[in-house]
Order: sequence, then structure tokens, then C-alpha cells
Amino acid sequence: MSVLSPTVYTTLFGVAAVCAIVASVAVVWSVRPRRRATADGGSALRGMGDLVWAVIPTVALFVVLAYTWPQVRATAAHAAETRAEVPATAAPTGQP
Repeated sequence: MSVLSPTVYTTLFGVAAVCAIVASVAVVWSVRPRRRATADGGSALRGMGDLVWAVIPTVALFVVLAYTWPQVRATAAHAAETRAEVPATAAPTGQP
């Protein structure tokens, strides 16, 4: 079994988190409420329902990212310990 470098775990998580944040911001930005003219010449705020349904998954995603980060750090620390235990000249064991 190949053990990845600890920086690989944190880099992959960072890239995924940045992509998720950019996508979430784009979705929320695309459904932001806008004032539209009404028939009587006033304006009304439209699109609040769309905004709510865009913000709910965004908040859920941030919660998942927040709870995932400690596990990524623990996995990276474990990978660092495992790499330290395996000598650089060790031959592969042949196990998948």
C-alpha cells in the first residue's frame, strides 16, 4: 500500500474546499434578490425563496468542510508517522 505525503492530503482538501467555496459563492450570487419594478411604479424584492434554497446547501457544505478538516489533519499526521516508520530503502512487500 502506498502512503501519500501529508502535504498531498492537505493540498487535495484545500483545492476541493476552494472549488466548493467558489461554486457556492457563484450559485448564491446568481440567485441574489433583485428589485424589480411593479405595475404601480414601485419596486418589490423578488427571489428571496431562491436565495434561501441556495444558501441552505452552502451552509451545509461549509459545515461538512469544517467537520472534515480535523479528519484530514489526523490522516495527514498518521501518514507522516507511517512515512517516518518506513525506511526509504524498504522493498515493496507485494501486498495490494
